[in-house]
Amino acid sequence: MSIPNDIPSPADFEHELAALALEAKAFEGAEIDAKSAEKVGEIIDRARKLAKRIEDARKIAKDPHLKAGQKVDAEFKPTIASAEKIAADSKKLLQPFLVAEQKRRDAEAAEARRKAEALRDDALLADRAQSQAKEAEKVAASAHKVQSSSGSARTISLRTVRSAEVTDAAALVEHYAAHPAIIAEAERLANADIRAAKGAAITIPGVKIHEEQVAA
Repeated sequence: MSIPNDIPSPADFEHELAALALEAKAFEGAEIDAKSAEKVGEIIDRARKLAKRIEDARKIAKDPHLKAGQKVDAEFKPTIASAEKIAADSKKLLQPFLVAEQKRRDAEAAEARRKAEALRDDALLADRAQSQAKEAEKVAASAHKVQSSSGSARTISLRTVRSAEVTDAAALVEHYAAHPAIIAEAERLANADIRAAKGAAITIPGVKIHEEQVAA
């Protein structure tokens, strides 16, 4: 990919940045009066405008690379999606077989347990009963797994997925009230409400509102 020669670079702004930094440094440690405050304000305004120009230049410099990346993404996405669809569709084909195999193994385990229990009353066959009981538990605990003929692909098996369904939001939040993530999210919501109030009086339970004057 060829890049046009007129693309801006950070070096284009080095001289102006250095000059502005020197002007600002001249006021460090100085007593600020009305006249110098006006000059500092001018430096702030020029610095902000310079930052915007640099940001605009960054976007111009990035644009050819961004478009090239988007082109690559667009070319590869359909083939990636096709491969993922094959995997997903094939996995669906396996599900009835896996369910049936699990039922068969559960039935085998149940029968093995039944035979083991029947043997427990016979002292001579106690060891055999214990061995069959252990085997029954092993079979019951295992899920049937399917692997490619080469053995190189990852094993596919049934798995139980557990997830939460919120039935009482207040009780749930109360349960996790001391969790740092919940406290951080609550603080974010509180700050959002404070900003939305735009200086008007606002009361938020459990929050002390601080005010400080900062340069805008």
